[in-house]
Amino acid sequence: GVSSPAAEGLAQRARVAAGSFPVGLAPAITGLSSWKVAEKWNELLLAGVFDARGFAFPLVECAVRDAVPDAVRQFMHGEVARALERQGGAPDRLAFHWREAGDGARASSHGRAAAAVCMAVGDTARAIAALEQAVLDPRGGVAAEAHGLALLQLAALCLEANRLERIDDVLDAAMRASDAPLARGVCLALLGRVRLVRGELDGARVSFTAAATLVQHDAALRQDVARWARLAGAPAADGAGPGGPVPASPTPWDAERLTPQTPSDGERRDTALAARAAGADGVQGRGEARLPR
Repeated sequence: GVSSPAAEGLAQRARVAAGSFPVGLAPAITGLSSWKVAEKWNELLLAGVFDARGFAFPLVECAVRDAVPDAVRQFMHGEVARALERQGGAPDRLAFHWREAGDGARASSHGRAAAAVCMAVGDTARAIAALEQAVLDPRGGVAAEAHGLALLQLAALCLEANRLERIDDVLDAAMRASDAPLARGVCLALLGRVRLVRGELDGARVSFTAAATLVQHDAALRQDVARWARLAGAPAADGAGPGGPVPASPTPWDAERLTPQTPSDGERRDTALAARAAGADGVQGRGEARLPR
């Protein structure tokens, strides 16, 4: 077995850090010098705990994991997260470790940053996964400390991907976590979007009308909500046209912005509005444009 407490601590931290544990990170989270880490690493190799790729056997890794009390494991995740921040670690790993450390605010912040990175390359599925990791409880449901902005952005991404299986829970949690009128307005607008997807036009119009009263002091949000309301046929949005030509490329996803849609979802909405207007003028024939899904 391993007799050195320092070596045992190194093995425990390696298990907690998992994929975030390059050798260069070890000194930052153990308080040991680089040469001392190398010495303890070699001790673990000789004891059969590690091999060249990491833990030598799954059973050894499980034993190390089970030897770490929950409170200590939570503290170690915080150690790893702080070290990764100093070294410019990937936002998805930072979100994971802050989540495990019990810091929902930092987990949400890094989760939003990770989602923005994914959206920049058009990977909606990975963006959803990044936010889910930050705000969803691994045991099921929404984490109690999840933050409103991340929840709202997760809902918008789920609408983009037509993944509605958990969106009701996400929106309920977002409404509870959102105190500011603008955030509550976006939550109601997203609820209207869900109802549009489900074909509940009366309910969608009610949601958009309520949202409009809460976002009236933010021009960009007011315009977004008015366009969705018009697509749902809300009388209060009769004067809200598409608002100019459809952009040639999506607006970049902003990790800190409240929004009732993703950039490409907003483009589909504006295209549907333009098609509806053209159809009404007899340019593209009759009938309603299909609602974005």
